[in-house]
Amino acid sequence: MRKKDFEKGIDLRGDEAVFIEERHFVSEGLEIDNTAKKYIKMNFKNQEDIFFQVIRQGSQTSSHGWINVNSGEIIQWG
Repeated sequence: MRKKDFEKGIDLRGDEAVFIEERHFVSEGLEIDNTAKKYIKMNFKNQEDIFFQVIRQGSQTSSHGWINVNSGEIIQWG
């Protein structure tokens, strides 16, 4: 099933996730770009951490992890 950049939904394992295109991951995947940080901070204000899935051209990859909403920092890769 194809996903859109920043779409919220259920991933292939059945977990609730935010789908983020791989182009938003910078510094060898250690950070997300300012566009992604701004989106997350604006749309998830009442949450502490969110689960994400990396997508490539709309398809889910095996890369996933957690982002701290307040800082916009990746706190864990899976």
